[in-house]
Amino acid sequence: MRTLRVVGFFDRFRARRSLKGITQPTRVRVVGTLVGSDSAKSRVTGRRGCAIEYRFWDRTTYSSPLEMGRPSYQDMFRDRLLGRGFVGDALEIEVEGSVLVVALEARVGIAFRGGWDPSYLPNLLPEEVAAAHPELEKLKGELCYDERGLHTGQEVRIAGYVEPVQTSRHGGYRGGAGAPWDFQARFDLGPVLVEELTL
Repeated sequence: MRTLRVVGFFDRFRARRSLKGITQPTRVRVVGTLVGSDSAKSRVTGRRGCAIEYRFWDRTTYSSPLEMGRPSYQDMFRDRLLGRGFVGDALEIEVEGSVLVVALEARVGIAFRGGWDPSYLPNLLPEEVAAAHPELEKLKGELCYDERGLHTGQEVRIAGYVEPVQTSRHGGYRGGAGAPWDFQARFDLGPVLVEELTL
């Protein structure tokens, strides 16, 4: 009976646990430490971090009976997410002596151990934030906002495709040859998840 061997077929379902020996785009699941500086600053709260993720939503209030058949009512909230975004350009993560850079864009997911900071209702968002989110024009109720961040020294796990900068078809993130990192995330090959392991 003739068997057909598909080289590398099952490899795509396995994630490597080390960056050592990687010479081409490879799916990994590795643990590292955030390096660099907490240079990202929230335009709303002034909070600093390696990266700040924020979101805002439309909150409308309505009344609902506490119990069927009784005239008592309580205020209820209906929230509708309007948008989210990041403050910061990229995360630099040291893994086994190498530096992996993950650009902050819509296709990166960050899994936080803690929840969002308590939300509040800003009277007015900074002009540059509002201008970057035209979806705010759909606001019908009250504007709610909250944020959370990652900081230098935290341990994180990265899952997704990465490649050595020197073999990048795109010339490397932010400048190609001579870039101060060794690996970069490849969003065009699949989602990239950064998971917070320490608070």
